[in-house]
Amino acid sequence: MNINHLLIEEPVLNIISSSILDTIGIPLVLLTVALWLGIPFYLDKRRGIKLIQIAKEINLSVSSDGKDAEGVDIIPDELNFGIFTNAGFEENVIYGKVKSAKVAIFDYLYTRGGGDATTAKEQTIIYFECSILRMPAFSLRPESMRDKITMALTNKQDFNFANHPNFSKKYLLSGEDEAQIKKFFNANLLGFFENVNPQFCIDAMNNHLVIYNDDTRVKPMKIKSFMNEGIAILEAFVSSSANTVARRVKN
Repeated sequence: MNINHLLIEEPVLNIISSSILDTIGIPLVLLTVALWLGIPFYLDKRRGIKLIQIAKEINLSVSSDGKDAEGVDIIPDELNFGIFTNAGFEENVIYGKVKSAKVAIFDYLYTRGGGDATTAKEQTIIYFECSILRMPAFSLRPESMRDKITMALTNKQDFNFANHPNFSKKYLLSGEDEAQIKKFFNANLLGFFENVNPQFCIDAMNNHLVIYNDDTRVKPMKIKSFMNEGIAILEAFVSSSANTVARRVKN
């Protein structure tokens, strides 16, 4: 028996392979695209549902458009914090009142860089507005090489405290009015930050305060602890604010 008759010609194999790839390849590509688009959407949807549940547990409301029940922006547009950019927007906003302060927790999506180097970023922010707060405008963040370089390029100064070297080693503190900022950061406030893990970035101005972990979206299961940590920071600032006002009255 001639074995050549049992072999399939190479051109025929190529046709069969091509036919199989055409049959399987297109659906496979479509499935890959569907998963690429669908999985993030599903995860975001699930995150939104979990945050709604958490909002109910901690007696906060949910906003789908960044406005409260009266149609007022929850995060004021005039806030001039560096984290808020024109290319950014809020989602998964939960808000309400805690410790006599307005509070909002939300995911903030924005872009960093430009051109081919543009990258999409997202992080969870907690925002407080408290009428009894009186703070100079300042920025406080964990000391990192990236922030040191940024401050050098923008001619910003890191305010250090000779009597609190641990604070100065852990944090970068900057702002416009060094004298007022150093007066606000009294010994008790410096001691508070020396004794906590330097993980959060903080921007403050008058009675507004935002707290976040740079480029980090907080998991739903950790939202409660995130809010409690935020409240502890708020209370430390309220105490310092009260002491600052008291000293002004005495003077």
